[in-house]
Amino acid sequence: MRKFGFGVLILLCSLASVAPASATTISFDNLSDAEVVTNQYAGVTFSNAQVAGAFTQECSYGSLNDLDFPPRSMCNVAFDSDGPLTMDFGSQPIGVFNAYFTYTVPLTISFFDAGNALLYTLTSAYQNNTGTSGDVGSAPNELLQWTSNTGITRLTITGDQAGFSFAMDDVTFRPFEAEPPPTSPVPEPGTLTLLATGAVALYRRKTARS
Repeated sequence: MRKFGFGVLILLCSLASVAPASATTISFDNLSDAEVVTNQYAGVTFSNAQVAGAFTQECSYGSLNDLDFPPRSMCNVAFDSDGPLTMDFGSQPIGVFNAYFTYTVPLTISFFDAGNALLYTLTSAYQNNTGTSGDVGSAPNELLQWTSNTGITRLTITGDQAGFSFAMDDVTFRPFEAEPPPTSPVPEPGTLTLLATGAVALYRRKTARS
């Protein structure tokens, strides 16, 4: 029976498709107001990024003007402290990026590969989308996103060259996968049970004949 148990394990494992790599979401809510963001989060290093917390009782009276730059979730955002904000993913490139932005000047996000070649440039929909003085039709926390079919090693988010021009919240990225997982669905638990039961019956029949 040990042989059979091992065989069924192989059978069931072969039926399950490979799960895609999990995404990482950063809300900056575990950091302190005015804290500089560098390598606090696994898989990415920030440059020219600093935390600002909403100025409310629930959020401990931070330095953020949340009327113009309301956080998308909870209390904190990251802003471009001294110029364009950079996210470097080192030796683990990503394939998917998205984040929410509130800005006073148009934004440009430039994506680069491991050879520092420019892969794509993404721009904001408005000139200004702040809460009290944004362009007509705009709203804070615009979603900007891009998916690469190669691999993003670094990205730069540029507003005002001097910085202090945008807030970023709920940043999500997913590791790049050179070979995407199979798209065939994983069999339902009932299907797996039937297959296992059939395998047991075949094994018993074989042993009864021998």
